[in-house]
Amino acid sequence: MWRKNRQRQRGTTCVGRDLNRNWDVHWDRKGGAATGPCRSTYRGSKPLDAPETRALAVELQAIKESQGVRLFIDWHAFGQLVMYRRSQRPPPSS
Repeated sequence: MWRKNRQRQRGTTCVGRDLNRNWDVHWDRKGGAATGPCRSTYRGSKPLDAPETRALAVELQAIKESQGVRLFIDWHAFGQLVMYRRSQRPPPSS
C-alpha cells in the first residue's frame, strides 16, 4: 500500500511524504513518524511542507475564523479503531 504523496524530495531519489504525518500537531514527537525520506511514514522536513496538508490547514483555519469548527472527524479505515484526542477520554463503559 502506498502511503505517501508523489512530491519529489530535494537531494534524494525518494518520493513523497505521508500526509497523515505532515500536520503540525505532534509533528516532532518521537516514534510518531519516520525522519528518513525513503521511509513509508516519512513526515516531511517540516510541518505542513506538503502542498496538500498546507492547503487543507489554510482552508480549515479560514472556516474556524469565519464560522467556527465544532467537530472534526478524521476517518482511517485500515485499523478499524475509534481514536480520541490526547486531551479527551473515551466515554465510560456501560
